[in-house]
Amino acid sequence: MHQTDDFCTIKIDDNGKKLFICFIYLSPNSTCSLDSAFSNLNPYNEHCIIIGDLNARIGKYQHPYFNSSYQFVDATRKTKDLFVNPRGRQLIKILEKSYYQVINGNSPSDKEGELTFCNLNGSSLIDLCLASQNLSDYTDLRVLESEESCHFPILITVQEQADTTIKTIIPRIIWNHAQSENFQFNLDNILTNHNKPKIDINSFNQALIQAADSCKMVVNKTLSGKPQCYGPAWFDKKCAQAKIKTRKSLRELRKDKETKTACETTNKYLEARKIYKSLIKAKRVRFTCKLDNALTNVKNSSEFYRAISYFKPKRANAATSEYVKPDEFKDYFSRIFRNDNKNIEFDKVSFKEDITLDKDFDFAELNQTIKQLSNKKAPGPDTIPNELFKNLNTEHRLILLDSINELWREQRTPASWSEIMISPIFKKGQKDDPKNYRPISLVNTSLKLLTLLMTNRLNTWCSNNKTISDYQAAYKKGTGCQDHVFVLNSVIQYHLQSKNNRLFALFIDLSAAFDSIDHQKLWHKLVKIGLSSKFISVIQNI
Repeated sequence: MHQTDDFCTIKIDDNGKKLFICFIYLSPNSTCSLDSAFSNLNPYNEHCIIIGDLNARIGKYQHPYFNSSYQFVDATRKTKDLFVNPRGRQLIKILEKSYYQVINGNSPSDKEGELTFCNLNGSSLIDLCLASQNLSDYTDLRVLESEESCHFPILITVQEQADTTIKTIIPRIIWNHAQSENFQFNLDNILTNHNKPKIDINSFNQALIQAADSCKMVVNKTLSGKPQCYGPAWFDKKCAQAKIKTRKSLRELRKDKETKTACETTNKYLEARKIYKSLIKAKRVRFTCKLDNALTNVKNSSEFYRAISYFKPKRANAATSEYVKPDEFKDYFSRIFRNDNKNIEFDKVSFKEDITLDKDFDFAELNQTIKQLSNKKAPGPDTIPNELFKNLNTEHRLILLDSINELWREQRTPASWSEIMISPIFKKGQKDDPKNYRPISLVNTSLKLLTLLMTNRLNTWCSNNKTISDYQAAYKKGTGCQDHVFVLNSVIQYHLQSKNNRLFALFIDLSAAFDSIDHQKLWHKLVKIGLSSKFISVIQNI
């Protein structure tokens, strides 16, 4: 709206409700007078908030005013800075004739009038918030804590509204390795006191959760549309401890009302802040040097992407729900994953058995599969992290194996296993189009364990029967994208040896390739390559 070297004014328009905010900084040697600054704000006086460093100390001054109920208020304002300087006297004269009220020391979150500035020369309240009279009852001020500057940040809240953000609270198990022995002991007690002759997979999973809860590993996590904030990678435990120490000394300074000890607590805070700022500066420089060295000496692609991952934003600036509503995602993914195809029913003629595929899983297979589970992976709706399975002892694993084999013989899986949590990750294009988001599915850990057991067995079967083409590189152990890159590069180099040779390459990218497969055709394909009826039935049941 209005901008000079000393201040700028912005307008916020919320469905016709206008609010003007003026950010101002007047240095001690500023040529801009307070009179000229306030005269520029005359058109916005009724709905304006002025905030900034005026270098004006006004002591306890507060002008009487009419509140929002049109009652005369002879307010008294508390402050920890009782001094009044020459510019403060000028400001007081202007406030006596204006429509503005001082919010510092006169709001629910700043009842004591906290100091906003502190350095070696002393402490003061020079960062002021002034609000129009009809806004003063709806404006709250809080002086925050910070070690980065001599000025403390100020949080202004105007007529706080109800938070309409959609929030979901879900339990999460955070594995604590220090509690592994207690976890096994508690799980053993729960399974021993089980009142059924056999423990099914759902009961076993409930026992896992109870054992983790008894070790205080279960926490409630709030999911909302708000983006998460992450600290810098170099900010370690030592930095956190120095920050806590600095904040503690700042609180002691704010509580200290004795003039004799105020100087001592101020020096204590300034010394703690000095040490903290020196520490984080050194940590930042050291981390930057380490990162430069890592990028310079990368030996493979994994090291390269690990090094540059620091520069990748952890989360988008705005929440996904600001672009696509949850109901829109639900409708879109429901259409994508919809499957109207019927499963194959095997009769006596078409039924096929295969001992390699159909036999019960053995203990060695289970151990190998559990070993393949990665740590620190997000669980699905069952909330069970991989670490719970990886920390089962031999006796518990045998119970788990029996419950899995019981499902395997009956060719079924619990209906709840097929429930997944989908986290949409933006790819590219318009952010308001659900098609431009990649669905990341969080699957139940029990289902991941079963499907990994089946995958390992299927890979062995395919290798023995030479089912998979030698030209396929994906989803085969020991092969990958680099194999195709090598072949393509070899073909290019071969054709470049001769002059006037031409080489044409065709690259095909299928949109939603996995999501759009016709399941009916997939079942018939599995039958055609020779998979057993039992194996196919379990896949269909999932």
